[in-house]
Amino acid sequence: MLDTGADSTIFQELIAIRAGIDLSNADQGTIDLVGRPAPILVRYAAVTLQITDGLRETYAWSAVVGFAATRLRYNLLGHGGFLEYFDVEFRGAVTWRS
Repeated sequence: MLDTGADSTIFQELIAIRAGIDLSNADQGTIDLVGRPAPILVRYAAVTLQITDGLRETYAWSAVVGFAATRLRYNLLGHGGFLEYFDVEFRGAVTWRS
């Protein structure tokens, strides 16, 4: 989920495991997420992220990403690690799903 209110990019730890990212000596900290009653523990790692349209354009960059052992409803693309690299414009109606 692209989240303009998120300070960091946070993924579930399962993504790190599947990508072979070693978090055993990673820096860690706690973050507050909307809807969570208590802060969650995240471990941070420098990774290379990539997005593509699947046809012609691919962008890759180095970023520090937080990985949470806690199950997340959505992985978050926040300012740190994602939006700091892109100019974005949001237009149109907001549609919420629960």
